[in-house]
Amino acid sequence: MMFTACTLISDDASRPNIVLHCGGELVIGRCRETRIKDRRCSKEQVKVLADFDNGTVTITQLGRNSSKVRSKSLHCGESAVMKDGDQFSLLPDGVSYIVKYERSAQHTSSTSEAGVGAKRKTEVMEQEYPHKKFAREPSNSSDGEDKHVASVSRKLSNLRSGGENDLKVKPPSNASDVSSESGWTQMPEHHVLLFRSEKLRHSSKIAAFDLDGTIITTKSGKVFPVDARDWRLLYPKVQEKLKCLSEEGYKIVIITNQRGIAKGHSNEAAFMGKVENILKQLDVKAQVYVCFGLGLFRKPAPGIWRHLETEGNGGLSIDLHESFYVGDAAGRPVNWEPKRKKDFSCSDRLFALNVGLRFYTPEEFFLKRPPAKFALPLFDPREIPDLPLVQVASSQKTVEAKKLTQHEHLLKDHKEVVVLVGFPASGKTHFAKCNFVSEKFVHINRDSLGSWQKCVSECEKALTNGRSVVVDNTSPDVESRERFTSLAKKFGCECRCFVMNCTLEQARHNNKFRELRPGDQKHVPVTDMVLYSYRNKFKEPQLSEGFSEILKVNFVPQFANQHDEKLYRQFLIDK
Repeated sequence: MMFTACTLISDDASRPNIVLHCGGELVIGRCRETRIKDRRCSKEQVKVLADFDNGTVTITQLGRNSSKVRSKSLHCGESAVMKDGDQFSLLPDGVSYIVKYERSAQHTSSTSEAGVGAKRKTEVMEQEYPHKKFAREPSNSSDGEDKHVASVSRKLSNLRSGGENDLKVKPPSNASDVSSESGWTQMPEHHVLLFRSEKLRHSSKIAAFDLDGTIITTKSGKVFPVDARDWRLLYPKVQEKLKCLSEEGYKIVIITNQRGIAKGHSNEAAFMGKVENILKQLDVKAQVYVCFGLGLFRKPAPGIWRHLETEGNGGLSIDLHESFYVGDAAGRPVNWEPKRKKDFSCSDRLFALNVGLRFYTPEEFFLKRPPAKFALPLFDPREIPDLPLVQVASSQKTVEAKKLTQHEHLLKDHKEVVVLVGFPASGKTHFAKCNFVSEKFVHINRDSLGSWQKCVSECEKALTNGRSVVVDNTSPDVESRERFTSLAKKFGCECRCFVMNCTLEQARHNNKFRELRPGDQKHVPVTDMVLYSYRNKFKEPQLSEGFSEILKVNFVPQFANQHDEKLYRQFLIDK
């Protein structure tokens, strides 16, 4: 078999995941076992059947109220086939699960590429939770810590120079439950530092934690530590709980974003020493990933987990059903507990969702408190509505077909000016090239030409030569669009406006996807400031500006490969 396990990952920590067995039908609905309490959900809501050979799950609707599969409604008696990473909901507005398949060992071992896992089919999305801070005084004296930092600094220098003293060991060729590596390893291509305790035991059960705000907090009470000594355990129970997990056969993995190292706010060697002192205080063996850069290895992106799966666990497969992640960046609002600030982001919860792990906040995990309210980002990449490519919003004449689904429907048989309107990273250039440039339209783009004056000049030249043009600029306001509607009027040709149906949140997601996509061509960098500036300038296009039609362009994805699609459907923005 290509796959060895299939789990339906719940999007709510209060509901358990559901394990499916190959070839066995399972009815899912409202009952004690599923902990589903919503009375709109039938006791026999859906029937599911897993096919491990093909990596699919067939779902059949049984209940009266429809379910949703990939944003499409499923009515009584209807069936749909899902694959790894697909999401379905037992109700139109909630009770969601994600299909998670695990490959057999022979397929898993064939994956490579620095742990990004581009060839693995183990990507899914699940639950969510954030960072916080912990309590307990480290016993190390200041002199002792200074000596330790100096020692770590020497190790770091040795590591950078390629020395092997006690830092670099060849990875195991076969599965092993004891790590053959220990100490610090650099992964410069991913901006990651990796630490492994001596004689660390690998395990199929992973207990993963964020660091700041989850295992430790500052002694000073400040948000950011004043130095490498400014830390204490967040709660007295932290050490006891982690030691119990280790005794129960869990491998402790700490995953922390530390952008401050790259920005120079904290010293790399001092931070490495801090990590070792924390583990000494905890008295547990652990594997620690420190990401100090951007990219696929920074949470919520799943790169670190992919490395753990493919290269960081001694060849042992990870049991997602038994594993979990704890973090304090959980998207909780202000006063989620009395007088508590809102979480600074949702990166921990989204990271757990992306890789298919059950998620807990520190309060839930260490103090057994009930789950608090939280909010996911406004744009959910897991759910892309099934919409026509283009819809006519308004027209100077009666239009019979309001929805245009085919490329051919977009074209006119005469010279025209097409003006695109939309956020940077909303898909304008892709839409222009696929639908107009391919049909011999002259492509007018400010990023390429350098100024709006040059765009106007090239547009006029094309119209003079009898060519149609597509203006691929953001064109947020009347003034920027009038430059081209006036040219269309001057040459007596039609001018249509295509508005990208893309929110600020989706544009931010698209922009991050372009940054993370392996091998993607370089785009002009787009900052949040540019996106917010566009939003502030935007004025809804009107027919009175000189347009014959205004059309809305929906997001109809066309991915180059399955890996691109899986990456796009993960949460890439942390708030």
